[in-house]
Amino acid sequence: MTPPVPRPQRLDRFGTVNRFVTEQLAPLTKETGTAAPGLVWLTLWSLANAKDGSVLFASVGRLRKLTGLSRNTVRRSLLALFAAGLLTVKQRGRIPIYSVPHVLAEG
Repeated sequence: MTPPVPRPQRLDRFGTVNRFVTEQLAPLTKETGTAAPGLVWLTLWSLANAKDGSVLFASVGRLRKLTGLSRNTVRRSLLALFAAGLLTVKQRGRIPIYSVPHVLAEG
């Protein structure tokens, strides 16, 4: 008899955004002096794959258009998110693949 294949853990998207807003947004805003990194994080979260949290095709230009922020503000926001551990990136050639850490669903 073949052992059962363990089910992959699901990401809790609501729990992730809830944790960000209640625990991480205010300290991030205080540290950077602006709410822009929070807006960029929320935009990336909205684009993230529900299965693994990866965000494809989120260029600085696309983030600029979606948030209304300047190119430099988006770049500074991304750096602040990396420094805070709220965003990771893998580079595939010239295309960044961001990953938004998610809370795992219980049960």
